[in-house]
Amino acid sequence: MRTTLNDIPRLSIITPSFNSEELIRETLDSLIVQRDPHWECIIVDDGSSDNTVTIINEYASRDPRFRFIARDRGPKGACTCRNIGVEKSRGRYLIFLDTDDLLAPHCIEQRLEIMEQHRDLDLAIFPSAIFKQRPYDVNKWWNVETDRDLLTRQLHQDAICQGTGCIWKKSSFQDIGMWNETLMIWQDIDLFLRTWIQDYRYRVCFGHEVDLHYRKHASLSGSDFFRPAKVESRCQVIRDTVNLMQRCNKNSFVRETRFLATETIVGAARSGQYDLAKDLLNFSTSNHVLTSKEQSLLRRMLPVFRTGAWQWGPLRNWIQNKLSVFHADSQLGKVNCDQPLIQTASRLQEQVQQLSIAGA
Repeated sequence: MRTTLNDIPRLSIITPSFNSEELIRETLDSLIVQRDPHWECIIVDDGSSDNTVTIINEYASRDPRFRFIARDRGPKGACTCRNIGVEKSRGRYLIFLDTDDLLAPHCIEQRLEIMEQHRDLDLAIFPSAIFKQRPYDVNKWWNVETDRDLLTRQLHQDAICQGTGCIWKKSSFQDIGMWNETLMIWQDIDLFLRTWIQDYRYRVCFGHEVDLHYRKHASLSGSDFFRPAKVESRCQVIRDTVNLMQRCNKNSFVRETRFLATETIVGAARSGQYDLAKDLLNFSTSNHVLTSKEQSLLRRMLPVFRTGAWQWGPLRNWIQNKLSVFHADSQLGKVNCDQPLIQTASRLQEQVQQLSIAGA
């Protein structure tokens, strides 16, 4: 079916790009073979210095469903590009697609069908598999559906999906505030925490076919994980999350934030950012994220991190033992593709224990 610029797409696919010449063709080709042709792909470039823009323009010249936009405002970053794409989009629904991931040929058809059948939904979530070079070569699901609520799972870093794993109603995505352009990291975590805390209407469709292949490799945002700007972004997400839970009468979930908070406090202290660590510790104490016993333990550890003594064997072992209580169970990227996509949390924990025993 031929399409023209005058055709109004049902779906807008928003893709930020930056120096993606090696992988972007594969991503865009996965759109061309979609069974449902009623889409547009808005690619917003973040200032590429390689051949990315040339490649995008090649596709746009052959297929009017591809639209190229250069980021024309700050701040620099994928979230700004995504928001610009949303602002320029014409579709009723949105999918966010990075330039290294792939949509299965049935993806758009499957996702639109669910959203059209359930017009009250704000978003729907679909299963995905992890790969490196070709689909299924890692043999891991991104994650599986369990009987735990999605807010708790997100707070435990057991997210059911990442940004590409769902389809949004555009008006709902705009209503929630879109992507936070100030964050240097944890952008997906921030978005989905806002979603679950505010009770946006969703449907988990893990009984459907896998329709996304998520490429696993070192990301730009994952490098220098504890440099100051990224630590501050993590602190901001935690503060915003706790404050939003308090405003939305979700106080029973505040304690579940201790896993994210403790990881950030310890990471900041280990990387020499003691003021950020202390500030977040004070916030977590005053807002009842941490108990008095937990905050006392962490305050005892801060001087140890400051002096570097935590690297001494016996003291390092003591710290690791004490911090083990802040470890939350997560199945993210751990479940093999021969396992069901819908499971109970208890069954998954049994599988992890069995694998640990076998590995020992």
